[in-house]
Amino acid sequence: MAFVIVILLVLAIITLALTSFQSDINDMIQGSELMDNTSKVQMQNQTDATGSVFDAGIMIVLVIMWLLCLGLAYNSGSSPLLFVVAIFIIVALGFAGMMLSNTWDAVSSSDGFEDALSDMPMTNYVLQYYLVYVLVVGFTTLLVAFSQRGGF
Repeated sequence: MAFVIVILLVLAIITLALTSFQSDINDMIQGSELMDNTSKVQMQNQTDATGSVFDAGIMIVLVIMWLLCLGLAYNSGSSPLLFVVAIFIIVALGFAGMMLSNTWDAVSSSDGFEDALSDMPMTNYVLQYYLVYVLVVGFTTLLVAFSQRGGF
């Protein structure tokens, strides 16, 4: 699960940077006299759609990784003795989620990312409240792992 929370943050930061970069390229193309109007319109349409496509893609990855965590938890064997240890691990991952949420806040509030961030509202919401996401994924995974027969 620790891998999941880091992968989502890295994917979101890369997407934010690429969306901002594409917006800058679009601004240069729109200001260029060498490009014809067809190219300008196509680039503007692509730039307008990029944020929402990547935003939906990150949410799909989030749900798929959550389902994979649940599937792996269901298929792995669990011992009742590991329940207390697993709760401590979830709390430690919660602290990691807080730090990663603060990292997202620092990166997303940087200059130049405001336009790209406004195109990705779902990603921004999830990563602002990353601690809650980490705890929900952690405790549902814990519930699935220890709720099967012989878990408790």
